Amino acid sequence: YPAKISIEDSTATAEIWATVRTGGSPVRDNTIVKFATTAGQITSESQTIDGLAVAILISPGDNRPRQAEIVAQAITVRDTIEIDFIIAAQDDF
Repeated sequence: YPAKISIEDSTATAEIWATVRTGGSPVRDNTIVKFATTAGQITSESQTIDGLAVAILISPGDNRPRQAEIVAQAITVRDTIEIDFIIAAQDDF
């Protein structure tokens, strides 16, 4: 949150949430979730609490609008989301 981040501001951030469940229930606390991104910087890993792990994505601040893929992996499960890095003057947040 949010799904769009300013590409102009190297301090712009978004929280990336990964909810990890097994058999419909949250995984045990302190399960490691690894994160990676194709643009910007992201917390490399986080531990779950009640099945939730949170990472912080930071804009590269390089004025090159693009879409980044964020990958989260826990145990043997991997999922990907996309975040848009935008020029703020061209789009409303």
